Amino acid sequence: MLEEAKARQEAIEAAGRRLDILAVTAGVPPDIIARLRTHHRQRIEQIRLRSCDTDEQRQHVIQGDEFELQLIAAERDLINERYREGALKDETRRRLEHELDLREAQLVSVRNDDNG
Repeated sequence: MLEEAKARQEAIEAAGRRLDILAVTAGVPPDIIARLRTHHRQRIEQIRLRSCDTDEQRQHVIQGDEFELQLIAAERDLINERYREGALKDETRRRLEHELDLREAQLVSVRNDDNG
């Protein structure tokens, strides 16, 4: 697990260095750079939180995961409701559900990694 967390963090840091280069050489608008930096900082923070070593910290991470899964379920419920009402085409519903599936799978994968 430590190997994976370290590799994740190093990969995110490498992406950050690439972002620094792109910010200077590719003329990427500052608002895009700022959004991507924030996203990468949040990812590193998640790695730090998941590398916790106390039961209280682990419980906090588990609670956050459970809340996030509930939020994904709420999104999924609304999307399916809109589809049943005819407000969404099937193709749109499938794309949105696929995004939710990927978020959920990523969260479950990280949780499984955390548990051994």
